[in-house]
Amino acid sequence: MDNLNNNLVSGKNILIVEDDIFINSLFAEKLFEKGATVFSAKKEDDVFKMLKTEKIDIISLDLLLPGTSGFEILKKIKADPSTKDIPVIILSNLGQKSDVDMGLKLGAKKFLIKALYSMDELIEQFSEVLK
Repeated sequence: MDNLNNNLVSGKNILIVEDDIFINSLFAEKLFEKGATVFSAKKEDDVFKMLKTEKIDIISLDLLLPGTSGFEILKKIKADPSTKDIPVIILSNLGQKSDVDMGLKLGAKKFLIKALYSMDELIEQFSEVLK
């Protein structure tokens, strides 16, 4: 069952919005191994350039980013008719109930706390959203 679900990321275009180079590269490598095409962005301008030029199937969004918050990016993604239907998973070290509630209220499909998941478990979470 586990391998079947992991294959749901295969062939998908995944945008990782993460300014931590180490986390970004680990997650991107794991997704690539599972057959996904991975795009990366570290700041708001990069996110929206990527959304204009690539067909993105799902977005992993950190909340603590240079120059803006992930919440602001999420608001803009969900306000734009061309991007509002792209599922967004918040992947953050912030885990206060108010942060989780805000992320889900703004339209995130899931709010995952980085420290609580292995890379394989993160892939599984993405696969659930892609079902």
